[in-house]
Amino acid sequence: MDGWVMVPIPVSPKAAERLRRDPERAAAVGRLVSDAVMGEGPYSERLIALMEQIGREAQASGLTEAEVDAELAAWHAKRRR
Repeated sequence: MDGWVMVPIPVSPKAAERLRRDPERAAAVGRLVSDAVMGEGPYSERLIALMEQIGREAQASGLTEAEVDAELAAWHAKRRR
């Protein structure tokens, strides 16, 4: 994957393990994320819609942006140790 860079994104522990064991799947997920962020590719609109739906469901269940930000900050801090 020349020309690609690694960036940390939060995923479940099970997903992380599966991606570590399956480099081809990890590369495919990376392409999907790139397409979604850049608004390119055949699945970008569907992926963005899914991510927005997950956000709406999280808010509907009472999860706030501040709580999400706090969880992400804690996750990042734990990874830096």
